[in-house]
Amino acid sequence: MTDMMQKNDLVLVTGITGYMATWVAKDLLEKGYRVRGTYRSEGKLPFIKNLLPGIELVKADLNGDAGWEDALTDVKWLFHVASPQAVATESKRTETAIAGIDNIFKFALKSPTLKKILLTSSEAAIAYGKQNKHIYTENDWTNADAKGLDDYMKSKTLEERRAWQLVNDAQVNTSHVAMAAINPSFVIGPSLVPWARYSAKQVDQLLSVPFSLPMVGYAVDVRDVAQMQISLMNNAKANGTRNLAMGIRMTMAEVKRDVIEDFHDQGIHSRQIPIPAWLLWPFRANTTAADFYPRLKGTVDYNPLHPEFYTYQYTNLRQSMSDMMTQLLRDKAIGPEAK
Repeated sequence: MTDMMQKNDLVLVTGITGYMATWVAKDLLEKGYRVRGTYRSEGKLPFIKNLLPGIELVKADLNGDAGWEDALTDVKWLFHVASPQAVATESKRTETAIAGIDNIFKFALKSPTLKKILLTSSEAAIAYGKQNKHIYTENDWTNADAKGLDDYMKSKTLEERRAWQLVNDAQVNTSHVAMAAINPSFVIGPSLVPWARYSAKQVDQLLSVPFSLPMVGYAVDVRDVAQMQISLMNNAKANGTRNLAMGIRMTMAEVKRDVIEDFHDQGIHSRQIPIPAWLLWPFRANTTAADFYPRLKGTVDYNPLHPEFYTYQYTNLRQSMSDMMTQLLRDKAIGPEAK
């Protein structure tokens, strides 16, 4: 199969200072593409320029039009990675995510050069909102109207729905730009930037509570997701598809146990009191409890519809967590020396 992207093509990666975007940009540069990245604040740019030699940078914000026309000039391939994170400090998460789609796509879908968009969505847009299912595929959508649905899940669902709505509207998508979406599960692995908040927050929460959750889920290494994004962009058969990136089936209890075993001598300690699934049963009317109760029982699984689009080997779970912990400890994001 011939790749759609050609060496020296100009590629745009949004949110270039972020956890995922830096890995995507690094891989693209190493593969010989020209890469432009968008940013909001200039404080992180010296680090990014040193991390990604040859990167071109354009200032643009999800909340407005400014910068997006310049950012998209002569671009053939758009990796839209920028989106509000699942951290408490994000305000107006859903509004910002949807505004970003509207503001970027306003210019992208009229571009004379752009051929395809690869949207970074999430498994959060597929398998939640009290659907009461045990097997999920990319044909499923999180019920964004479910009362009590986590705001991050709502934002990712409505953001992706808005993107597909615009791309599939012939009167809006006048340049016939193609799109594919990637829907990763719990993303782990090392960060190239020391300020990545989400990873540190998740690990810190895992270690700070004295319990071990038997909740069954999937984790996927950020480096694998970056490579998968490029594979999906390069494959014309992926046009118009959503794509689960599931990686390795695991339990949170297993992850916690491995981290404590591997990094005990570096000051990583936590109690591991098991929590049985039946404790959530009385709260099953609550959306969060209804979504996580079957996961605690291990009765939820996923059936990706397009595994042929990415046939490489996923990173081993323990190796991914080890690399991630090493980076977080080095950057003093967690552990005894945490800032």
